Amino acid sequence: MHDKFAVITGASSGLGALLAESLVRDGWRLALLNRSFARSRAVLERLAAIDAAAQVQVVEVDLADRDALVRATEVLLARYPRIDALFNNAGVMLGDLRYSKHGHEMHFQVNTLAPYVLTRMLAEPLAVADGVVLNVSSGMIERTGRLDVSALPHPPRMRKLVGPYAQSKLALTAMTNAMALEYGFERVRLRSMTPGANRTAMTAGDGMPRALRWLQPLLFKSPEIGARQMRDAAFDPKFGARTGLYIDKDRVAKPPKDADDPRAQAELIALCRECTGV
Repeated sequence: MHDKFAVITGASSGLGALLAESLVRDGWRLALLNRSFARSRAVLERLAAIDAAAQVQVVEVDLADRDALVRATEVLLARYPRIDALFNNAGVMLGDLRYSKHGHEMHFQVNTLAPYVLTRMLAEPLAVADGVVLNVSSGMIERTGRLDVSALPHPPRMRKLVGPYAQSKLALTAMTNAMALEYGFERVRLRSMTPGANRTAMTAGDGMPRALRWLQPLLFKSPEIGARQMRDAAFDPKFGARTGLYIDKDRVAKPPKDADDPRAQAELIALCRECTGV
């Protein structure tokens, strides 16, 4: 399988790093889009221990910086004419409202706009490979209410977990389904999935309500399970060549109705285009 190539965002630790290890064991070549070279050293050492000949490139990029993200995709396009899989794994879950240099709330910028830009920019090499885009959503999309597209760049208030974070993930799921229709003719499959509650730095951070942070070591599952579910959502033969799937606990599930609403999707795609210029 040495001809297979995947791009993974947020692979310096957590689910992304474990997914990278799993793919390297099967001979995949990888590009890891991480925020820091220094913080990528540990995962690079683990990947080299798995396979000393592993072909892994780290592309340093801040996903909250649209211009840096476009430059990172240009690096990939110049080197890789074929991309078999794009895993939009990176995300943020914050304890307060923060804004990118572009003026967009950070959950929307990183969790929704960054996957949008990457999918748009890398569509051609993905099409060459009949590739798959897997966007990591969240089960919290079931608890956030209706998708308020107009409020995504500037939420009126902060609620941990079920507020801007869950709204950005619901937007990601709606975006996935909308783009699945668009890119289906090019044989690029787009899917979203929820890995559930995993024991990671994110779920132990300030963006998680305090009671859940206390319970995290006891109730949340091993991140190895979440990483395996990510891989299966992209490649398990039981899903065939279907696109526009929302996968929860290894099964195709029905997302909230706004994720499949054509009006909400059209409004969202227009907003993403306006915010990114892509």
